Amino acid sequence: MSERTWSIEQRLVRWIAGSSLAMAGLFGAAAVWFVKSELHNELDLLALEEIEELEANLRGRAFSRIELERVLGVIAVDHADHRFTWRLWRPGDADPWMMVGPATHIPLPSTSAAAATMPRTPERGARWHWIDVPMTVPDDTSVQALRVGLLLDATPRRDSANRGLGLVLVVIGLTSVVAVAGGVLLARRLARTLREAAQRARELDTLARGGDIAPSNAPTEVLALADAFRGSLEEVRQQYSRNLLLTAGMAHELRSPLQNMLGEASVALLRDRTSDEYRAILESQLDELRDLGRVVDNLITLTALREPGALARKERFQLGAEAELRLAKDAARATKRGIHYDIERDGDLEIAGDREALLLAVRNLVDNAVRHARDSGHVEVRLHGDPERITVTVDDDGPGVPVAERELMFEAFRQSQADTQRRGGYGLGLALARAAAEAHGGTIEVGDAPRGGARFTLSLPRA
Repeated sequence: MSERTWSIEQRLVRWIAGSSLAMAGLFGAAAVWFVKSELHNELDLLALEEIEELEANLRGRAFSRIELERVLGVIAVDHADHRFTWRLWRPGDADPWMMVGPATHIPLPSTSAAAATMPRTPERGARWHWIDVPMTVPDDTSVQALRVGLLLDATPRRDSANRGLGLVLVVIGLTSVVAVAGGVLLARRLARTLREAAQRARELDTLARGGDIAPSNAPTEVLALADAFRGSLEEVRQQYSRNLLLTAGMAHELRSPLQNMLGEASVALLRDRTSDEYRAILESQLDELRDLGRVVDNLITLTALREPGALARKERFQLGAEAELRLAKDAARATKRGIHYDIERDGDLEIAGDREALLLAVRNLVDNAVRHARDSGHVEVRLHGDPERITVTVDDDGPGVPVAERELMFEAFRQSQADTQRRGGYGLGLALARAAAEAHGGTIEVGDAPRGGARFTLSLPRA
């Protein structure tokens, strides 16, 4: 089952709209709670202030019912912007002993003896705010513990608070709308920019001309993504080109020895030959098979060195002794051509690395020297070890390598421009030698040999 596709634009729009609405709801709920809580506290403080004013007027003097009504009337006049309704209970009474104000008809919470002993109990209605507290006041003959309740008309304060709350909610709503609209525009612009970059990326000639896949006015994040994509695409194209070159070169390298073997076999079968002639043909075929085997070894090793973790299996071994054994066939080939072949070892030649890759690299350098040395010429191989590095130097007395080609010759199947008859193509050997050196943290260079040919210097760290 295919994975479900999704759109950045749609997800951004949903996320921005959802988060904006959630934040608006959260702020709206917080605003409602805060306004209502502040209104409640304000009405409580206002009612307690009036009760304290009543207590202050009655403190220190006797009072009568008439006197008490007069004091309550004075308080009401002093606060004409609020409507108060007073209710007072004597101890043990279920009904109010006195009620003064415009809202004596409004039912109140229970005023039983049990309720009278409770702490202050604010009550809210549609318009009124209620609070009652105990109060001890003197009368004509004794001191009475009254319960005083104040019913406060909360309509003006609530209306004002609701208007402020409505304004706040409108601001929150408008802010949410602006945030959602801005988020939608941003999401659409980002999606449009990405679509434009994708369209440009489809046009490969844009990159070939050095163009960019993202518009210049795109966000920096999109520009960075486009730049990274462009670099990756360029690397893929280069790798594709290298693979094409490798495939073509591999076909050429494998075809040459196969064609030689087929040609010699066809000629050999044209007529009966002596055993010496057949022996010569078989020896030639054997040389071609060795070349073919070396090409296969080079291809396998070169491919392995390009894989991640190619040197995961490192081992310590004596490079000098191993190289001398592996170079025996090259020494025999040199002797067959009359070439003076010499190999020298000095110093500690123990190294840690990929045994096959390093030995194959050394063999390729020596094979290259034997191939291009003059008949009856010289090939000298020296392996030197110092405390930090091991150096392998291979000299021949062939045509040498032009300075302009000394860097390019380490690329696979690079063709020489100067001496097509002698050096021709460099094949895979030198490319493998450089790959093996770099995989081990080493270097390989080519210069002039003392006898006029090429000197290859392979430098390898011990670990």
